[in-house]
Amino acid sequence: NKPDAAAIECTFQGPTLKFHCDTTVAITGAEAPATLDGQPVAVNQALSLMAGQTLAVGSVKNGYRVYIAVAGGIDVPRVMGSRATFEVGNLGGKDGGKLHQGDFLPIGDDQASKATPDEFPVCPVIPIPTQPNACWTVGVVPGPHGAPDYFTADGLETLFAGEWRVHHNSNRLGIRLTGPRPQWARQTGGEAGLHPSNIHDSPYSIGSVSFTGDEAVVLTCDGPSLGGFVVFCVVATSEMWKLGQARPGDTIRLRAMDTEAASRLDRELRGAID
Repeated sequence: NKPDAAAIECTFQGPTLKFHCDTTVAITGAEAPATLDGQPVAVNQALSLMAGQTLAVGSVKNGYRVYIAVAGGIDVPRVMGSRATFEVGNLGGKDGGKLHQGDFLPIGDDQASKATPDEFPVCPVIPIPTQPNACWTVGVVPGPHGAPDYFTADGLETLFAGEWRVHHNSNRLGIRLTGPRPQWARQTGGEAGLHPSNIHDSPYSIGSVSFTGDEAVVLTCDGPSLGGFVVFCVVATSEMWKLGQARPGDTIRLRAMDTEAASRLDRELRGAID
């Protein structure tokens, strides 16, 4: 498929899909059982289906989100250049929200190539920590707000050395983390606000780890692009997929890296996908 082709994202529980045409699918992401007409099938590789067959994906064992891609993509309109669903804004995808039982999903025919399933390589197994007590190491670039202006030197070191736990109140807007309490280098935010986490509004990158008060939040793909809270690090682009697979209760450790290392990992990931 082309890079902008739409797929199906499933959180914790997969769907049951009946196909009305011959096609090719691939299931990837979190570890979950999959069957075709009741018989187990392999994931992380292309799979041929015939009209009338039923594909079912069960509950996730490890990880959090399963992805189902179909040859040609799911035929939904582009909204502001994207086929993704932005549920909070009721935009994109199918009718701007979640899929429901009985929905019909049209399949597109715009493919980058028409190769047969046996010509596609098998995707490497994704290294997903096992449940229970899954622990993730996530690469981050420190900054833009650090010590000594916003945090004490020891306090900033604690944020990178400590363990964080994914809060149950997390979604595609942001991943809330509970963990080390910030040690602020100032009493207030000055003109920006009464709390030391307050700053004048500035841009947020996807993956920014900000403090809203004393609570850390990783701003993800549907999160705000502008705000008034300090950001002590930014998740490397190549590491963002891990946040999509970390479920509530999982442990996260932050591994600091420089921008050169983050760029190299991004190139390697893109090369592996291509």
